[in-house]
Amino acid sequence: MTLFIVGLLSFSPTIAQSQVNWADGTFWKMEQAAKSPECINPELAKNFINYAEGKLFEWRDNTMVYDDHDNSLETQRVKELIDKIKQKICPPEPVKLNCVGVGPKPKLFEPVPPSSSPGGDEQQERLEIGCFDGPSFGIEIMRNFGRVRTTETFGATGQTTFQSTDSGDPFGVGIVAGYNFRPWNNNIVLGPFASFDFLNQTINHTFAGGQFLGTTTHWIATVGAKGGYVVTPSLYLYGLAGASWLNHDLNVNFATAASSKVTTPGFTLGLGGEYQPSSWRLFGNPVSVFLQYQHTWWGTANFNTPSSSPLFNYAFKREDDTMRLGVNIHLSR
Repeated sequence: MTLFIVGLLSFSPTIAQSQVNWADGTFWKMEQAAKSPECINPELAKNFINYAEGKLFEWRDNTMVYDDHDNSLETQRVKELIDKIKQKICPPEPVKLNCVGVGPKPKLFEPVPPSSSPGGDEQQERLEIGCFDGPSFGIEIMRNFGRVRTTETFGATGQTTFQSTDSGDPFGVGIVAGYNFRPWNNNIVLGPFASFDFLNQTINHTFAGGQFLGTTTHWIATVGAKGGYVVTPSLYLYGLAGASWLNHDLNVNFATAASSKVTTPGFTLGLGGEYQPSSWRLFGNPVSVFLQYQHTWWGTANFNTPSSSPLFNYAFKREDDTMRLGVNIHLSR
């Protein structure tokens, strides 16, 4: 009987070969992975599939037929196992975004969804998206187009006795800071910001003889939030909204001079763009230039019965249009 079995195997290379290969530990591991409730790591799945397909071709070279019409038990079993492995591959994990070209860090990429074939090339096509997220600080120059509507009323009755609208548009300088992040790990960027500007802006209405009413600005502070979209790896377009504070002197200069220093709150809306060439670096950190427009509505600043005009009250209502040009440094993380 023993001699008969040995002889049978010796004349049946296909059966012997298939049994030996199916007894391979890799096929056992594949079966266990297919039965497991957990998904299979893409790299491990690729190794399993490549191994199994290689064995099928190896059997074919040893006279086992392997084609679309091959219905042998061993071949069908392996094909079914390969299909199960493909169905259990884990979905790709989100790619952590890093700055483009900062030190030794990898470039910032947006992954393209993998193809349906798990055995394909693992080097997927990728798209660079710029480094506008994370902390940043910078400096800016500004030109502030301010308009002040001054109203004089009689203190006893509230009757309006004089009104004027005057303007001024000086330059100022400031500092800015922010922290951007990508809540959905894509090209949408959000984050808080703050700015502080030094501005010597005098807006007066002058009367004959050198008498005047007006305001003198010292500084403007703004805190708020930006939100926008990275259009290209180098260009970020955004809108902004925030609360602002204006520190200024209210001046009533008639027979004598009177002044009141106040800080007036306001509300700001704006939009802007930030440009960041990949070659711009400062101490290894990405550098960008930005251009921004803001409109600010200020509250009414009141100066009642000043010593130079004790029978009257004065209300200063202001709006600003501001253009800002600056440079940001995006700190590496």
